Amino acid sequence: ALARAVITGLYDGRFSPGQRLVELDLVSAFHVSRSTVREALAQLAQQGIVQNSPFKGASIHRLSHKEAGEILAMLELLYGFACSLAAGAVHGPDSDPDRVANFKNYLAKVLSHESRGDSLEFQKTRNLFFRALVDLTDNGKLRDTLRGLNIHLLRVQMRHFDIEGHRERFEDYRRMGECVLAGDKAAAEEAGRRYIIRVGEAVRRIPDRMFAQ
Repeated sequence: ALARAVITGLYDGRFSPGQRLVELDLVSAFHVSRSTVREALAQLAQQGIVQNSPFKGASIHRLSHKEAGEILAMLELLYGFACSLAAGAVHGPDSDPDRVANFKNYLAKVLSHESRGDSLEFQKTRNLFFRALVDLTDNGKLRDTLRGLNIHLLRVQMRHFDIEGHRERFEDYRRMGECVLAGDKAAAEEAGRRYIIRVGEAVRRIPDRMFAQ
């Protein structure tokens, strides 16, 4: 629960990449024991969200430009694969109506933010949209692989830059959703990869000084 609270805190601004995590401060803020804090920090370190230094202690990991590029290179392949699998699952013999309905629900919710500005609510809705996409694949290994890629850190560290472009991002969400629900595996894969390619192009334009050195 504490590990999840730290990740939530990244999105709502309570924590930020590079910030030190002092055990006693976490004990006081979340009203938990030091052993609970240490367990949570160990879990977050395993996920790559927290890094430990012999002199500075624990802190939220801050990505380098190279690390961001490496994550995006993996995401291009994995989101393309996820969209293709999801498209195949929609009309396949093992199609799960509840998962399809959940995906449609979050697609509609994420698109409802098109006329609004960026917000914490949008960030949460976008995350749930992609979770619903991956759930539709019913592929646990894909889910585990994505979970280990530090997507949270990438999203949070880049949130002050319009790395997707407002109009383009919603074009991509809509295209992914339409192709998945149509069961068009090839088009869905292309849409998923195109979304990440756009993000990667924008991230490469961000100055190196905004990343860990």
